[in-house]
Amino acid sequence: MANSTARRSLLKKEPGEHFNSATTQSLATSAGQVLDLSFISIGTQDSARASLAKIDQAINEMGSVRGKVGALTNRLTHTLDFTANAIESVKSSKATVRDTDYAWQTAKLAKNEILKQATAAVFGMSQPSSDIALSLLQF
Repeated sequence: MANSTARRSLLKKEPGEHFNSATTQSLATSAGQVLDLSFISIGTQDSARASLAKIDQAINEMGSVRGKVGALTNRLTHTLDFTANAIESVKSSKATVRDTDYAWQTAKLAKNEILKQATAAVFGMSQPSSDIALSLLQF
């Protein structure tokens, strides 16, 4: 938890803003080491070089962390887009199935209606023939 607080406080620094004693001045590296920036000294040439090396390492670690966060954000964005497309495809498929079922039921109803009308027509045509046959038998 302390390392995440240190990272956040380091991220909030603006260019040209100086660290003070109340600011946490360390940064955890990706290897788990902590870069302590509180003991930066420019009193001698060697200490200034060492301080610059620490600052360079902190900048590199920040770039690495930003890259990892950007990659994760990109993966999450693509996952969300893929999921949204999958949801849309499922909705479209459900609508297609519903439309197909409706068309099938409508065709079945039309077929039954045609059969009913054909049966009535055939029955209507057979009625006079039987009357003629009965009239021929009566003579």
